[in-house]
Amino acid sequence: MLACANLSSINIPINIPGQSTATVTSVIDVTNGGTISDLNVPRLKGTYNLVKDIRVTLISPEGTSVLLFSGVCPGSNTQTFNLSLDDQAPTDIDCPPLGGPFQVEDLDGLSEFIGEEAAGIWTLEIKVLTFDGQGGSLDEWELEICSNASPSPPVIVNNNTLGVPPGMENWILAEELLCEDSNNLPEDLDFTIVTPPLNGDLYYNNAPMLQGGIFRQSTINAGNLSYVHNGGAETTDSFVFTVSDGEGGWIPMTTFDIEIDENATVNTSEIGIDNELLVYPNPATNFIMLKNSTGVQEVRIFNLIGRQVTNFTDISQGQSYPVADLPNGMYLVQLIDANNDIMSTHRMNKR
Repeated sequence: MLACANLSSINIPINIPGQSTATVTSVIDVTNGGTISDLNVPRLKGTYNLVKDIRVTLISPEGTSVLLFSGVCPGSNTQTFNLSLDDQAPTDIDCPPLGGPFQVEDLDGLSEFIGEEAAGIWTLEIKVLTFDGQGGSLDEWELEICSNASPSPPVIVNNNTLGVPPGMENWILAEELLCEDSNNLPEDLDFTIVTPPLNGDLYYNNAPMLQGGIFRQSTINAGNLSYVHNGGAETTDSFVFTVSDGEGGWIPMTTFDIEIDENATVNTSEIGIDNELLVYPNPATNFIMLKNSTGVQEVRIFNLIGRQVTNFTDISQGQSYPVADLPNGMYLVQLIDANNDIMSTHRMNKR
């Protein structure tokens, strides 16, 4: 399978000293292997006073060197380079060396790398040619490598049924849904909703998720993905998703099951949900109450765009708080302590 990837150096910017014949290097560590079929330099950006006084070379993990440019713009005062390089470009490097794509100066071109192994340390080397320069910097550089690498697909480690009390919310944590990939971090694994739940809604950071919505494994790990049951009579629900890692690896359509169970344990998420401070009933029609009001000094209710719609300061155990006048929809209920700090945040479905 042919796969192409763009990779950027992270050890930049790098100072290029003046009044010396120094050599500076910057690297890109390519972790995915495969035989190279095409290689381009989509970004090479920096400054030197003057550009004609430097030589820039790309060196592969196998030690092959390709001269990108040297002594460009002779006789000019050009101090900036910001260009892309590609063997299929129609022209050599212009003066000033801006834009592109251009062909590299090496007669054999970037095709010298074709057939080599992609994985390893790629080095960009900048050599100062004279003592006359005033210095500059390498600011950015990128590689585009196409190879026949077989992507390492993500794998599902956990896909366990989530229990949710009727009409309430529960958080989908890694114990319920966990995907891993040997080449990628949790923030690189994209879950795409193919079919959303029918009897409730998924929420990502308090925003509802629809068909085509994307969350990541890092979203789950942080406790920012939840399901809210709509309070209907159905006892099951589910959603269908795919997973991709951005490198061609993916998991086809997979179902995540949800069971509506009055005895289900509600997970505690990272946003401060405390099971001892539950707001009920949920969905609510005329009023809400607190399971435990200890330490609560104020109840604030916000709509999903963040505007406070009402609040209550007369707090006591067994007290009810009227919500009948609120329009139907989802709300956030914050419980505030004596220091004006948020004790916990809960979603409320007003029906």
